[in-house]
Amino acid sequence: MDSMSSTDDADRLVSSRECLRLVEIELANVRPSTRKVFLLHHVMNMSFEDIAQHLGISTRTVEREMARALAHLQTALGDMIKEILD
Repeated sequence: MDSMSSTDDADRLVSSRECLRLVEIELANVRPSTRKVFLLHHVMNMSFEDIAQHLGISTRTVEREMARALAHLQTALGDMIKEILD
């Protein structure tokens, strides 16, 4: 049973890495400002308020950039993006 669990864990890890690679590829297709906001939020775990302060932009601009990033990823990757970001 342990080997089955290890195999499942390894498969999930490979799948996660592949999904993250797809996100990376798709983020290359958005504006740099959109990509930066997405990465600061999802990789650096920064709040929208912190991102706004860090970049010297409004929180509303951060919200719009995040919406653009998520819309692009949703279009490109479909439901897979929900699994990746959860």
